[in-house]
Amino acid sequence: MQRVIYRMLAVFLAAIGLIGVVFPFAALLMPGGLMLLPDTRAFLGAGRSDAVPMVRSVHCSPESFGSRLRNGPMRLWDCQLVLVPAASGPASGAAPDPYAGMTQEQARAEFQRRLGALASPRVRTPGEAAMLERRLPFDRSGQLPSLRRMSGDGAPVEYAVVWGWRELASRWFVWGGLGLLMFACGAAALYAARVGWRRY
Repeated sequence: MQRVIYRMLAVFLAAIGLIGVVFPFAALLMPGGLMLLPDTRAFLGAGRSDAVPMVRSVHCSPESFGSRLRNGPMRLWDCQLVLVPAASGPASGAAPDPYAGMTQEQARAEFQRRLGALASPRVRTPGEAAMLERRLPFDRSGQLPSLRRMSGDGAPVEYAVVWGWRELASRWFVWGGLGLLMFACGAAALYAARVGWRRY
């Protein structure tokens, strides 16, 4: 009976250890996670900066977790970036003729298409992002970053956020510290599970 209990404990520790070892990489690579890789690629010049939305405002709220002893709980900031569509067409003056260069039949078909679009409410498609979220180590409320489009034409729209090298370095530093701690705890749990399984 004692052997069965220790074996079950070893399996439990192995499961906890695997979670701890995999967590740093899962948080970095999972879609919609920390978004460190696309933001880093955008900072290095990847993606496109043309025809991307503009960031109208940034609002961050604190999220504290951990013990309140000693230095207090660790705090991350859940930041929401409100986007507005990129300006298209001339900023002033007469609007361009939407039927320029079309034959009479093409212009009539375009008119009917526009009329049908006005008759039904416009629904925002999934590719038209209205808000982005980032979890950051510091409060960035009011600091407007730039966006870069990382997806190609015809693919689901994905934007990367660029504040600057200091913001990016702080995010990598926090990820590295937390990842190292989780990895060490996971490795210790796996080692304890291995020793317990072999001993009993």
